[in-house]
Amino acid sequence: MIKKVIQKLLEPKDTSRGDIDRPFDLESIDLDDLGELDLDLFSQPQNPFFHDLVQMPCNPEDDYTGIQFFHDPEELELSAQNENIEVGYDTAKGKLLLERCGNHRTKFRQTMPQQGVILVVHPLYTLFEHRERLCDESYKRLVAEYVTKLCRLVENRNRDRYALVIMEMAEHYAMFTSFLLEAGLVDDVIFTKHDHGTPLNESQVANRVRSPREIVVCGSYLEYCFESGVNSITAFKDKGELFHAPEIILPADITIESPRDVYRRVVNDQGLNPANWVSVNSLCRRYTRSMPAYPVSA
Repeated sequence: MIKKVIQKLLEPKDTSRGDIDRPFDLESIDLDDLGELDLDLFSQPQNPFFHDLVQMPCNPEDDYTGIQFFHDPEELELSAQNENIEVGYDTAKGKLLLERCGNHRTKFRQTMPQQGVILVVHPLYTLFEHRERLCDESYKRLVAEYVTKLCRLVENRNRDRYALVIMEMAEHYAMFTSFLLEAGLVDDVIFTKHDHGTPLNESQVANRVRSPREIVVCGSYLEYCFESGVNSITAFKDKGELFHAPEIILPADITIESPRDVYRRVVNDQGLNPANWVSVNSLCRRYTRSMPAYPVSA
């Protein structure tokens, strides 16, 4: 199902038929049909622009994480054995990956509207790194709903009002999310530290959040990279001014079962304004329906 959704998003538009203005009807996708949860798009590097940087052999029968493709196996093994050794971008290969990602971003980033910006932290992290979590059926459904609604936002957001910016690790950008920038489905990318929501370059965040009047935050994981990404934004914007979209904030905790539970965590644990929640539909150009207000207390 997820593969179908994202492949549909990446199909070339036929502007002669007016396709560019026709939203993809994600409502027609049956969320109950989770047998079609095909994760092939997230198990091997995809964008040919970065193929020469891949360190691991691309064997479709092997199940690698996204990070493994762009770092030496010895470096990953040392990091796994010693928590004080971090995988990063200080090696020659890491620097080359960042340089290539930066060149790609410069080529494809878009001019952005100033009224509002939607910042998505590590949008597809689970599918790149933690596919084993999908063995839990309730969590798999939560992930499927999250990705489907994220795709709805990517395709149907109100472009006159909102820019869409992804805060992303270079590895996942090289594997897949770079396609979204190439296709014009997102406007810009802010590269983060490895396995962390903090940006590598704080000025990129400052440039994107100082002017817009409305800033919406979402992404994954709620308890980790999303939190550090939000903290990086609050260096330039008051936390109470930020808006949040619980439907497209994914927790790491597999016991969380709904956006309502996410809302409570965002408000109670991370201190975001309880009145500033928004639905995905309210961010889209052809949707006006809203959800009932989330209760703060359990």
